[in-house]
Amino acid sequence: DPLEIYSRCNELGVMPKTSGCAPADFSRVYDRIHAERPDATILHLAYSEVTTCSHQSSKIAAAGRDYVFSMDTRFVSVGQSLIVVEAAKYIEAHPDATVDEIFAFTNSVMDRVLLGFVPTDLAFLQAGGRLSNMAFLGAHLLKIKPCIEVTGGKMLSGKKFRGVIDRVIINYVTERLQNREDIDKHRIFI
Repeated sequence: DPLEIYSRCNELGVMPKTSGCAPADFSRVYDRIHAERPDATILHLAYSEVTTCSHQSSKIAAAGRDYVFSMDTRFVSVGQSLIVVEAAKYIEAHPDATVDEIFAFTNSVMDRVLLGFVPTDLAFLQAGGRLSNMAFLGAHLLKIKPCIEVTGGKMLSGKKFRGVIDRVIINYVTERLQNREDIDKHRIFI
């Protein structure tokens, strides 16, 4: 349960550890899908390969399976979800599309996605080793909240905002979306 994880992290002051899927994990899934639907083409739209080994594991598992194609979405979390949903809609609207056409469309979607967030609590960044104790203390006292954006698959700290989180979020959304013509605004998640 996510609330239990956050509670435990706060209690212990450490972040949980994760691991990416191994090639054998992907092989089992690919083989099961292929056994159930031998004519199916499997498209794996992977979590950013800069942040996990899963995409590489998928490519290793795909070797020798000419029905499996894997693509790095360069995004995490809701950004990856948005790309997967848009790709599914494209496939539904273009059932005869080739893998190259689907991936070209998917790339065009990735170019129009902005994924950013402002952490409400920097304790998780500190516990995960991404923020020193001194930086954490200073940011906490000054109510500084960094904007983290996913760029090229990497999570990078950008502009820093000051104040209470409600105002910070409004400022972030206003500054990042106002006057932007290079991103697709028809679907925005906050």
